[in-house]
Amino acid sequence: MARVLILGYGNPLRGDDGFGWHTAQRLSAQFHSPDVQVIACDQLTLELAEDISRAERVLFIDAARNLRAGDVRCETIAPRAPGERGSPLSYSHHLPPSTLLNVCRELYGSTPRAFLVSVGGEEFSQPDRLSKTVTEVLDQVITLVQNFISTGECNVP
Repeated sequence: MARVLILGYGNPLRGDDGFGWHTAQRLSAQFHSPDVQVIACDQLTLELAEDISRAERVLFIDAARNLRAGDVRCETIAPRAPGERGSPLSYSHHLPPSTLLNVCRELYGSTPRAFLVSVGGEEFSQPDRLSKTVTEVLDQVITLVQNFISTGECNVP
């Protein structure tokens, strides 16, 4: 069981939307410890709930359209309240992190501490590559993840 789970998600064929995926790919090459599991995926799905429920801490990494390009934000994620809009039955393929945490709580009886690292994207239509602005913050996010693994804190440098 991994103590820390890193989930980087997004479509690598849609420019900056793939930031989380690209970050997870890079992190996979760095961590070879049974305490750290890194998953790169195109989108969050129900199948991830079991892995999430087994971790002590989870860090989701994704691109954001609501941040200025290149800005990095880290926020705590909590399960959705029962009956809150966005219950698992209202989604078929794409789930927000908070809904996945709710699924973990309901199905597995556990909810790890969870955070979402968002990076403001600039270009979402360029295939196969990140914009220059987003590429420039990749090392900053890698450092943030390394600190998260060591300390359990999600602080933007």
